[in-house]
Amino acid sequence: MTEMLEKNESYEGHGPGRPTALAVSQKLLAISTSSHTLLICDHFQNVLFTLSTPSPPTCLSISPPSSHLTAGCSLGEIILWDLTTQNIIKTVTPKVKIPITEVKFVHNPGGVPSVITCNSLGVVNRLNFVPSFLGYSVETDCLLDGTAGCVSGLEVGEGGICLSSKRSTFVVVTEPSIRVVNKWPGGGEEGVLPCLEWRRVFEEGEMGWRLCRGWGEKLQFLKMLKEKDAEYPSFGSSGVYKARGIVRAMTSVGERGLCCCVEAPGGMVLDVVDVVNMFLVSTIDLGGQQPIYAQYPSGAKSYSPALQSCSSTAYLLSNTSLKKVQITPWSSRVDKLIEQGEWLSGLSLCLSHYENAVKSSRSGLRPSTLSRSVSHTISNHPFLSPKQPTPEEEHLSSYLQKYLTLAFENAPPAASSVSHYRMLASVVIEFCVVTQRLDVLYNDIFSKFVDKRQAHTFVDLLEPFVVIDQLKYISPVVMSEFVDYCKLAGDLRRVERCLLHMDVKILDFDSVLKLLRKNKLYTALLHIYTSGLDDFVTPLQMLFEEIFDSAAESEDVGAFEKRRKEEEEEQRNNKSWFRRKEYKLVEGTFEFFGGMALLYAKLCLMGERWPRGGELGGGAEGRVRREIMTLLCEERYLVSKNPQNRRELKGYRTLTFPYIRSALLLDARAALDLFAVYLEESNEQEQEQEQEQEQEQEQEADEEEAKPKDPKEASVDGKRIVEVLVAVFEGGDASSRSYFKSFVADMLEKKRLETPAELTHETLQWLAANETSSNQDRLVRVLNALPPGSYRRDEAIAAVKGHNRAEIILFKGRDGEESKFGEVIQCYLADEDPEYTVEVFNFINGGLRLFNSNEKVFKETVLSYFDELVKVDTRKAVGLASSFMSDNVAEITRKLSDDPHVLYLFMQHVVEEQILLDKFGSVDKQLYVELMCEFDRNSVYQFLKAKEGQGFYDPAEALAVCKSYSITDASAYLLEIGGDADSALELMLRKLENDLVLVKTRLRTQAFEDSGEEKAELELVLGAALDLCQRNDQRNEAGSEERSEGCAFYFIVLDRIIQMKTFLRLDDEVEGGGGASKPGGMEKILHGLLQQLVLRIVSSGSSVALPYIVDKISMAGNKLGEFREIISTILESYRYEIKVFKAAEAVMVGSVDELVEEKKKLEVKGRKGEGEGVSFGSGGKAKERLKAGWGRRGRRIVGGSGGFRAEGGGVKKLRLRGGAKIEAAAYVGSVQY
Repeated sequence: MTEMLEKNESYEGHGPGRPTALAVSQKLLAISTSSHTLLICDHFQNVLFTLSTPSPPTCLSISPPSSHLTAGCSLGEIILWDLTTQNIIKTVTPKVKIPITEVKFVHNPGGVPSVITCNSLGVVNRLNFVPSFLGYSVETDCLLDGTAGCVSGLEVGEGGICLSSKRSTFVVVTEPSIRVVNKWPGGGEEGVLPCLEWRRVFEEGEMGWRLCRGWGEKLQFLKMLKEKDAEYPSFGSSGVYKARGIVRAMTSVGERGLCCCVEAPGGMVLDVVDVVNMFLVSTIDLGGQQPIYAQYPSGAKSYSPALQSCSSTAYLLSNTSLKKVQITPWSSRVDKLIEQGEWLSGLSLCLSHYENAVKSSRSGLRPSTLSRSVSHTISNHPFLSPKQPTPEEEHLSSYLQKYLTLAFENAPPAASSVSHYRMLASVVIEFCVVTQRLDVLYNDIFSKFVDKRQAHTFVDLLEPFVVIDQLKYISPVVMSEFVDYCKLAGDLRRVERCLLHMDVKILDFDSVLKLLRKNKLYTALLHIYTSGLDDFVTPLQMLFEEIFDSAAESEDVGAFEKRRKEEEEEQRNNKSWFRRKEYKLVEGTFEFFGGMALLYAKLCLMGERWPRGGELGGGAEGRVRREIMTLLCEERYLVSKNPQNRRELKGYRTLTFPYIRSALLLDARAALDLFAVYLEESNEQEQEQEQEQEQEQEQEADEEEAKPKDPKEASVDGKRIVEVLVAVFEGGDASSRSYFKSFVADMLEKKRLETPAELTHETLQWLAANETSSNQDRLVRVLNALPPGSYRRDEAIAAVKGHNRAEIILFKGRDGEESKFGEVIQCYLADEDPEYTVEVFNFINGGLRLFNSNEKVFKETVLSYFDELVKVDTRKAVGLASSFMSDNVAEITRKLSDDPHVLYLFMQHVVEEQILLDKFGSVDKQLYVELMCEFDRNSVYQFLKAKEGQGFYDPAEALAVCKSYSITDASAYLLEIGGDADSALELMLRKLENDLVLVKTRLRTQAFEDSGEEKAELELVLGAALDLCQRNDQRNEAGSEERSEGCAFYFIVLDRIIQMKTFLRLDDEVEGGGGASKPGGMEKILHGLLQQLVLRIVSSGSSVALPYIVDKISMAGNKLGEFREIISTILESYRYEIKVFKAAEAVMVGSVDELVEEKKKLEVKGRKGEGEGVSFGSGGKAKERLKAGWGRRGRRIVGGSGGFRAEGGGVKKLRLRGGAKIEAAAYVGSVQY
């Protein structure tokens, strides 16, 4: 058939035409062509006969017994043939010629041929061809009238007729009446049609049906449920499979396969999917061939006519070929591999089939997880379930048995058989573990290895499967052989490793526990006791027995403690006593068993399992914590009830609290951490759960009297823990007690313990001794967490003495204790952290209530510390005085007079902030001026200027003080306001000359860049002198003669500065000369002073007229030298500025004129109502056009690539080429810029 199609493709307008549809039955194949021809073939693709149709057929269907054939045509004809006689039974010709898209045979209880048809408009009919005397008549039942739209999918099966629209799939039954029994919502990509298929499957021992739907990239499955006495079937979803691409068509193949035509990214492929387990069985690449398809009016394509199947064979029709896909059962493929000698490949295929098919089908019959019941036994273990294996599982096992028999029969000689048997054992173990046939592994297969004397090889290869958690059970016989093998190899740890990964509830406890105790394999022993027997105390007791024995065997208790003390003393000398010493854990030693006991106890107290962690579950956490802590706090050694396990009472067994004492000796930190974990984990919720469990147990007792509670079963509380630890650490060395005090401090901080007052005081004293005064955080946290009555205040204060923050907490007092106000202030002030010390003001502000309104005592207390408060924060101290001590300013000044600098700081803030200033008398103000001269001489001049005429100071007294402190600028200012301006100026100039001499001297030993302070001082002195000149200049503005006299002050200063170059002998200095100052530096300084002077003369604040400046320059002749150029340059700058101002004025006038003109234009437009608009084209050319839109509220012009458009209201924006922008807002009679 493929050759015929390829040959037919070579014809252009001749031949039978292109293939259009395919139909398959048990005996025949039918292919329709575009030239009105039907080719009827057998399965060997031999053409048996041909049929013809009046128009090109679009769909075909062959009845299941291959007795009838029906075809739907492009002009709407439906034709029924009798394939036995090759005659047409009936032709149904419609009135309206609409293409038929689907035609399917459907079962008819009357035995007459019946088909379901669907046309491109979505009309679905059932046609019954009823025989009569005149031939066949057609009975038509309309199932769907086409109002729902196009039907994109149609499939007929035992579950009913399945129809798909664009959004949903419907299942319709026709018997006993037509009814929709299920609506299956869906939806895929636009232009992608769904494809449907009914799939018959055998699952869980019974036959069932699945409705399969491919929509987009999803394969969805709907399981048909047959309920007893139900008239119609029901459906339930059974999963979704994600395909590699868009599913275009599908058909049933094999026992439970679904062959799908998938449009993958690389081209069309055929994927075979298992509909029960939803996995990909195989893939076939079509090699770029395109299957035939039918195209709907919407443009969507349906590939269903190209893919049909019969039993395990699928056919795919394209324009040039007919592909045949044969689905071979797994057993046939395995048999073929075995015939070729590929045993390992065949067994691998068996495992793949088990994983993909058998395992999932057995998931409902065989549990996948282990039961955690205490009564768990071998008989109900999941790998040894009493349920009989399925025939398919037996078939898989038979392949392994055949392979094993053949491998044993063909084993090589003994000399080279080791590798052969190891390979054989690994194969059979993996096969049985994967298929869960441990009954076969430990019975038939293991006995064959024993017969061949290869039992050790077999058990050696079991370990890897156990360690990776694939094998959870080993039979007693095999376990015994495994232990013997490990003993011979000298590595019993392998047994322990395996036991940690096995299900310990099904082991023979007596034999296994004896083995573990005998060989001291405590890791596995702890695991078996806790996970298998739910016993957590017994294994810990066994560990302590080993601890006691190892300590007694190695050395007596006293010698061991002495060695440990020496080690800790060595650590303290190395300043690392707080660090835990690292010990080499040698098996069988005191440290080894002790470390294991500490780790095990901690896991139990945390509610986790040994050794991997994980929650205990089942509400056992509270019980386990209580039992473990009870054992640790036992005062006496517990003698075993079993006489065989009793030990001699010696060593640690004779001491009080032997269990916790030995743990503390090993590692005090780790042992104390056990109590910390216990106290943190024991909460109220666990206690409530324990009470509920106890109540349930009491209710379950049948008429049994309640037994008195054993005191040993009571929960160990914090009080009992303190008693035990105090007794253990009493008389201990300083190092061990340090660990204890640290533990108590942590528990007090977390509020887990309530300790006696004596222990609290000792803990506070230890904290104070081990924390510096600058780091008191832990001590403070502990004090804040202490409950009332847990300490005596005076003793606690003595314990923390020297730690200010801790003392503050105790001095403040709590719960009715009297606050020691003064001591608290003193502690605040003594703190080294300024940010913390400033908090004293917050305390003082709220402190008056502590004195019960006794202001006198409060003020006296604050006054006694006021000098220190000013040093901490002057602003807050002044605020404090203003709030509480405004009437005691005189007392404050007397208190602060002992430290003049502190008094100055206080008075300075009072004066600057105008707070309490009215409380200062003239003496106080004069004192403030004197203190300023002493401590802030650079501020005196500005202060006197600011306070002039306010009556704050007496000028004569102030002048005397300033002269006594040699404050030149302030003295000169006071002389000036006293009427002696000449003396004032002379004083300032002499000061300037003296400072220049000092600067010159200093420049001999330092660089010019380092003389910044000296230059600033010179500029201040010159600035004060120029201020004097300016003030006198302003006073003499009345007449020209007086004015010239006022200007003379500036020129005096100018002359003196020019003369200073000669005075300083700068011309005689030689650059680079030894011992001389650097002339470049002094010249720069003089140049800067002269520039400062000239800028002041020509500034706007100066009233010196230009003619006076010109006359001075002319009179000086060439004596001014370089200064003439400076002054001329400054004057030229002013001339240029005048020109700039005139130009700016002209521009401003022009802009105002333009704005006024624009405003008039906009007003005119606003009055027109409907006027002109302006449009700019995309080419940048302006064109005028009439445009409506300039109304009363204005319109907006918006630009774009095609020009501007006018919009209503708002701001007008015109954007021109080049980025220019005009914005205006138009309103009636006004314009806004």
